[in-house]
Amino acid sequence: MRKQQILVAARQVALRDGPDALTLAGIAAETGITKSAFYRYFRSKEEILAWLLMSESRTMAEDMRVALAGCRDLTEAAAAYVDLCVKRPLFCKLASDMGANLEQNISLEALIAIKQESARQLEDWCNVLLDLNIVTDKMKAVLFIRTAYVILAGLWPITNRSAIVREASEQAGLNHSFISFRDEFHQILTGYARGIA
Repeated sequence: MRKQQILVAARQVALRDGPDALTLAGIAAETGITKSAFYRYFRSKEEILAWLLMSESRTMAEDMRVALAGCRDLTEAAAAYVDLCVKRPLFCKLASDMGANLEQNISLEALIAIKQESARQLEDWCNVLLDLNIVTDKMKAVLFIRTAYVILAGLWPITNRSAIVREASEQAGLNHSFISFRDEFHQILTGYARGIA
Protein backbone atom coordinates (compact mmCIF):
# COMPACT_ATOMS: atom_id res chain seq x y z
CA MET A 1 0.00 0.00 0.00
CA ARG A 2 2.76 2.45 0.90
CA LYS A 3 4.58 1.71 -2.36
CA GLN A 4 1.49 2.69 -4.35
CA GLN A 5 1.00 5.77 -2.17
CA ILE A 6 4.57 6.85 -2.95
CA LEU A 7 4.02 6.34 -6.69
CA VAL A 8 0.78 8.34 -6.62
CA ALA A 9 2.54 11.17 -4.79
CA ALA A 10 5.51 11.01 -7.17
CA ARG A 11 3.13 11.31 -10.12
CA GLN A 12 1.42 14.33 -8.55
CA VAL A 13 4.75 16.05 -7.91
CA ALA A 14 6.07 15.19 -11.39
CA LEU A 15 2.92 16.48 -13.09
CA ARG A 16 2.92 19.66 -11.03
CA ASP A 17 6.66 20.46 -11.01
CA GLY A 18 8.11 18.24 -13.75
CA PRO A 19 9.97 14.95 -13.31
CA ASP A 20 13.36 16.67 -13.11
CA ALA A 21 12.18 18.56 -10.02
CA LEU A 22 11.13 15.34 -8.28
CA THR A 23 12.98 14.78 -5.01
CA LEU A 24 12.53 12.38 -2.16
CA ALA A 25 11.87 15.39 0.07
CA GLY A 26 9.12 16.58 -2.28
CA ILE A 27 7.47 13.17 -2.29
CA ALA A 28 7.82 12.99 1.49
CA ALA A 29 5.99 16.29 1.78
CA GLU A 30 3.16 14.93 -0.40
CA THR A 31 2.84 11.62 1.47
CA GLY A 32 3.87 12.40 5.01
CA ILE A 33 6.30 9.47 4.80
CA THR A 34 9.81 10.12 6.08
CA LYS A 35 12.71 9.97 3.65
CA SER A 36 14.17 6.99 5.51
CA ALA A 37 10.87 5.11 5.09
CA PHE A 38 11.20 5.46 1.30
CA TYR A 39 14.21 3.20 1.33
CA ARG A 40 12.06 0.30 2.49
CA TYR A 41 10.19 0.52 -0.83
CA PHE A 42 12.58 2.21 -3.27
CA ARG A 43 16.36 2.51 -3.19
CA SER A 44 16.59 5.71 -5.24
CA LYS A 45 14.69 8.50 -6.95
CA GLU A 46 15.50 6.81 -10.26
CA GLU A 47 13.81 3.61 -9.11
CA ILE A 48 10.68 5.59 -8.23
CA LEU A 49 10.74 7.21 -11.68
CA ALA A 50 11.23 3.85 -13.40
CA TRP A 51 8.21 2.40 -11.59
CA LEU A 52 6.29 5.57 -12.36
CA LEU A 53 7.05 4.96 -16.05
CA MET A 54 5.66 1.43 -15.68
CA SER A 55 2.49 2.89 -14.17
CA GLU A 56 2.20 5.46 -16.95
CA SER A 57 2.75 2.69 -19.53
CA ARG A 58 -0.15 0.67 -18.13
CA THR A 59 -2.39 3.71 -18.42
CA MET A 60 -1.13 4.30 -21.97
CA ALA A 61 -2.16 0.76 -22.97
CA GLU A 62 -5.69 1.43 -21.71
CA ASP A 63 -5.79 4.81 -23.47
CA MET A 64 -4.40 3.27 -26.66
CA ARG A 65 -7.30 0.85 -26.88
CA VAL A 66 -9.71 3.80 -26.93
CA ALA A 67 -7.60 6.07 -29.16
CA LEU A 68 -6.92 3.39 -31.76
CA ALA A 69 -10.43 1.90 -31.81
CA GLY A 70 -11.46 3.62 -35.04
CA CYS A 71 -8.17 3.11 -36.87
CA ARG A 72 -8.33 1.08 -40.08
CA ASP A 73 -4.62 0.46 -40.51
CA LEU A 74 -1.20 0.88 -38.93
CA THR A 75 -0.65 4.34 -40.44
CA GLU A 76 -3.84 5.66 -38.82
CA ALA A 77 -2.85 3.92 -35.59
CA ALA A 78 0.57 5.59 -35.73
CA ALA A 79 -1.06 9.03 -36.06
CA ALA A 80 -3.43 8.28 -33.17
CA TYR A 81 -0.52 7.03 -31.03
CA VAL A 82 1.42 10.24 -31.70
CA ASP A 83 -1.57 12.34 -30.65
CA LEU A 84 -1.92 10.26 -27.49
CA CYS A 85 1.77 10.75 -26.63
CA VAL A 86 1.47 14.50 -27.12
CA LYS A 87 -1.21 14.48 -24.39
CA ARG A 88 1.10 12.48 -22.06
CA PRO A 89 4.30 14.51 -21.60
CA LEU A 90 5.15 12.74 -18.35
CA PHE A 91 5.16 9.38 -20.14
CA CYS A 92 7.32 10.85 -22.93
CA LYS A 93 9.82 12.38 -20.53
CA LEU A 94 10.14 9.23 -18.44
CA ALA A 95 10.44 7.04 -21.55
CA SER A 96 13.21 9.26 -22.89
CA ASP A 97 15.07 9.08 -19.56
CA MET A 98 14.74 5.32 -19.10
CA GLY A 99 17.76 3.98 -20.99
CA ALA A 100 20.05 6.94 -20.54
CA ASN A 101 19.52 7.55 -16.85
CA LEU A 102 16.94 5.58 -14.94
CA GLU A 103 18.17 2.10 -15.83
CA GLN A 104 21.73 3.07 -14.97
CA ASN A 105 20.92 4.19 -11.44
CA ILE A 106 18.80 1.45 -9.91
CA SER A 107 19.56 -1.86 -8.29
CA LEU A 108 19.91 -5.05 -10.30
CA GLU A 109 16.92 -6.53 -8.47
CA ALA A 110 14.71 -3.53 -9.33
CA LEU A 111 15.96 -3.48 -12.93
CA ILE A 112 15.07 -7.15 -13.40
CA ALA A 113 11.56 -6.53 -12.04
CA ILE A 114 11.14 -3.47 -14.28
CA LYS A 115 12.36 -5.40 -17.36
CA GLN A 116 9.84 -8.16 -16.59
CA GLU A 117 7.07 -5.58 -16.23
CA SER A 118 8.19 -3.92 -19.49
CA ALA A 119 7.90 -7.26 -21.28
CA ARG A 120 4.34 -7.70 -19.95
CA GLN A 121 3.46 -4.21 -21.07
CA LEU A 122 4.92 -4.75 -24.54
CA GLU A 123 2.63 -7.77 -24.76
CA ASP A 124 -0.36 -5.64 -23.67
CA TRP A 125 0.42 -2.93 -26.22
CA CYS A 126 0.81 -5.52 -28.98
CA ASN A 127 -2.50 -7.09 -27.98
CA VAL A 128 -4.20 -3.72 -28.48
CA LEU A 129 -3.00 -3.68 -32.09
CA LEU A 130 -3.94 -7.33 -32.63
CA ASP A 131 -7.32 -7.18 -30.86
CA LEU A 132 -8.37 -4.16 -32.93
CA ASN A 133 -7.20 -5.92 -36.13
CA ILE A 134 -4.84 -3.08 -36.94
CA VAL A 135 -2.20 -5.73 -37.53
CA THR A 136 -2.60 -9.49 -37.74
CA ASP A 137 1.05 -10.45 -37.32
CA LYS A 138 2.38 -10.34 -33.75
CA MET A 139 5.97 -9.72 -34.87
CA LYS A 140 4.83 -6.68 -36.84
CA ALA A 141 3.04 -5.41 -33.72
CA VAL A 142 6.21 -5.91 -31.63
CA LEU A 143 8.37 -4.13 -34.21
CA PHE A 144 5.95 -1.22 -34.43
CA ILE A 145 5.68 -0.74 -30.65
CA ARG A 146 9.44 -1.03 -30.09
CA THR A 147 10.21 1.34 -32.95
CA ALA A 148 7.62 3.87 -31.76
CA TYR A 149 9.17 3.78 -28.29
CA VAL A 150 12.71 4.25 -29.60
CA ILE A 151 11.67 7.17 -31.83
CA LEU A 152 9.78 8.78 -28.94
CA ALA A 153 12.71 8.32 -26.54
CA GLY A 154 15.15 9.88 -28.99
CA LEU A 155 12.95 12.69 -30.25
CA TRP A 156 11.52 13.91 -26.93
CA PRO A 157 14.74 15.37 -25.47
CA ILE A 158 15.71 17.24 -28.65
CA THR A 159 12.27 18.80 -29.04
CA ASN A 160 11.65 19.65 -25.37
CA ARG A 161 14.65 21.71 -24.45
CA SER A 162 15.14 23.44 -21.15
CA ALA A 163 14.50 27.16 -20.81
CA ILE A 164 18.24 27.91 -20.73
CA VAL A 165 18.87 25.95 -23.95
CA ARG A 166 15.97 27.75 -25.66
CA GLU A 167 17.31 31.12 -24.52
CA ALA A 168 20.84 30.32 -25.69
CA SER A 169 19.51 29.17 -29.06
CA GLU A 170 17.47 32.35 -29.43
CA GLN A 171 20.42 34.57 -28.53
CA ALA A 172 22.63 32.65 -30.96
CA GLY A 173 20.06 33.19 -33.72
CA LEU A 174 19.23 29.48 -33.96
CA ASN A 175 15.44 29.61 -33.49
CA HIS A 176 15.08 27.79 -36.81
CA SER A 177 16.69 24.72 -35.25
CA PHE A 178 13.66 24.04 -33.03
CA ILE A 179 11.43 21.24 -34.23
CA SER A 180 7.96 20.23 -33.14
CA PHE A 181 7.75 16.92 -31.27
CA ARG A 182 4.28 16.21 -32.63
CA ASP A 183 5.09 17.06 -36.24
CA GLU A 184 8.40 15.17 -36.34
CA PHE A 185 7.07 12.15 -34.45
CA HIS A 186 4.01 12.03 -36.72
CA GLN A 187 6.08 12.23 -39.89
CA ILE A 188 8.60 9.61 -38.82
CA LEU A 189 6.19 7.12 -37.23
CA THR A 190 3.52 7.26 -39.93
CA GLY A 191 6.24 6.89 -42.56
CA TYR A 192 7.57 3.85 -40.73
CA ALA A 193 4.05 2.42 -40.40
CA ARG A 194 3.45 2.79 -44.15
CA GLY A 195 6.76 1.04 -44.78
CA ILE A 196 5.98 -2.05 -42.70
CA ALA A 197 2.26 -2.26 -43.50
